[in-house]
Amino acid sequence: MKLLYCPRCKDIKKLRRLSKTGDKPTQCTCGKCWGYYKENGHNAVVGRGTTVLGINNCSFFPAIRRGSGAFGAWVMKDNPRIEIQENRPPVINKAERRKIKRRIWRSLKRIDSERERLRIEAALSAWFTNFWRRLWY
Repeated sequence: MKLLYCPRCKDIKKLRRLSKTGDKPTQCTCGKCWGYYKENGHNAVVGRGTTVLGINNCSFFPAIRRGSGAFGAWVMKDNPRIEIQENRPPVINKAERRKIKRRIWRSLKRIDSERERLRIEAALSAWFTNFWRRLWY
């Protein structure tokens, strides 16, 4: 089992496999460290600055069942099973993103009240900005 450790926010997350193309990689609370298992389930892709912790499954699960005890864990540095990438892979490509945005803005035009439409537009604009920022950075 592999865990992601973020030295910035001190968060630890379990690495998981992307089940479909729209899935986001596992990321820490602050969003700087991220990663995911490749399709084979053994090799992993992580972002630069991410520390990967390995846990020995054969000793971990018996320790959990016993309720106490030691288990094997180590920091995976320079491991051939870990691939480090500079940029996070895009979850949604630009064409899909434009299509989603267009569909939402078209539905806004159907709202009769100008005041209500402006309020919803402002809220959606803030939401989109935050959503895309979290998706890419």
